[in-house]
Amino acid sequence: MRWIKYTLLVLAGLFVLCLVLVVIVLVTFDNDDYRGLVTRGVKYFTGYSMTIEGPFAIELSTAPSLSAEAIRFDPGPDEP
Repeated sequence: MRWIKYTLLVLAGLFVLCLVLVVIVLVTFDNDDYRGLVTRGVKYFTGYSMTIEGPFAIELSTAPSLSAEAIRFDPGPDEP
């Protein structure tokens, strides 16, 4: 029974640590950092190059929203 208690304590500690890391990322990143993450994510997952030349705003809350203007997708090197 003692190992169950320790396992639950370790899992709770890991959960709190992950929550703290997420809060640190949310507090330290600004909109330009998120713009870079979005463009790198699009390149990684789709192979397309994305450029956001206009305003970019992300709101992380209970109802998250993202707004961006002047978005351009360019095909990857293997696309015609």
